[in-house]
Amino acid sequence: MLLLPLALGPFLANWTLALPVVESRRSQAYEKMAGALISGKSIWLNADLRPLKAAFIRQMPSRRSVLVLGSSRAATIASDWFPAGDAWNSAIPGGGIDDAAALFQVCVEAQRIPGTVILELFPGLMREPETGGSREYGGYWDRALNRYGMQRPKRLSQPASFSRSAMFSGLQAAFGIFFWKSGEQRPYGIQVLPDGRLSSAAIVSLDLAVMPPRELEWRLQSRPDQFASILFRRFLEDLQSRGIRVVVFLAPVNPLVWEFFSKRGGYRESWIRNELGPRGIQIAGSYSPLPFNAKPTDFLDAVHPGPALVRRILADSNVIASPITTTRMPRD
Repeated sequence: MLLLPLALGPFLANWTLALPVVESRRSQAYEKMAGALISGKSIWLNADLRPLKAAFIRQMPSRRSVLVLGSSRAATIASDWFPAGDAWNSAIPGGGIDDAAALFQVCVEAQRIPGTVILELFPGLMREPETGGSREYGGYWDRALNRYGMQRPKRLSQPASFSRSAMFSGLQAAFGIFFWKSGEQRPYGIQVLPDGRLSSAAIVSLDLAVMPPRELEWRLQSRPDQFASILFRRFLEDLQSRGIRVVVFLAPVNPLVWEFFSKRGGYRESWIRNELGPRGIQIAGSYSPLPFNAKPTDFLDAVHPGPALVRRILADSNVIASPITTTRMPRD
């Protein structure tokens, strides 16, 4: 009996976090964080970034010309790479085509339609949704699917399976949200900069030697399922029907692991190029590091290219202007 509260505590706490009044408090906290970003402050957060990116879009005084969508492999794209810094980076760790559709739905409802979308993709297009997601954010995805004449497949509509570690991480994240303070640094948090990008130092290191089996299996999958494929096509049609310039960014992987992935069928991009070619959509980059003569030192870990390499790839593809370099004049 004495141990019963300890056993039931996580269940009761997570049930409490799902209550509408608590969800409302969580949404208000994200709104305050977004306000801090708009005022030019960086924030640290050890929770899901999706509601934060959505809250920022809702509060933007005006639309941004460039919107970056994708995963952490695009999260270091900076606004000052673009004219007048007119860009917002909505990339999130683990972000897929489902998140791209949801965040663009925020733009539609907030009337903040960008002129250009830089869409970072991975071959499988999307992962399984994370547990404990925000209802408000999930609503954007459902409304996007409704516009596309689609519904969530059953496997994405079932409640998350029980996981004690997931419950405790959810409690930790909720605590961090409710007691968030501007300027507070968190040793295990992610630093979000005012333009939406993530500090390269905050990206979680992911090395092949310690990659979990499920993560490895996912990265070796080079074809999306039917649902993701249809969502991808309808999302592109939505963007192009609005006259939005679309650039698909394929971020290379570390040359030390490229051979491992490529020999096992991972990170193949032929289907993406075949899909985008007839649509006239520009592709910047490649999963292979070879076309860029990329070295291991150009990467943050096994799969995340460093900001300098990302900038070079986008500049070589004429997506952004080449960085201005100064040369020293020879002395007489």
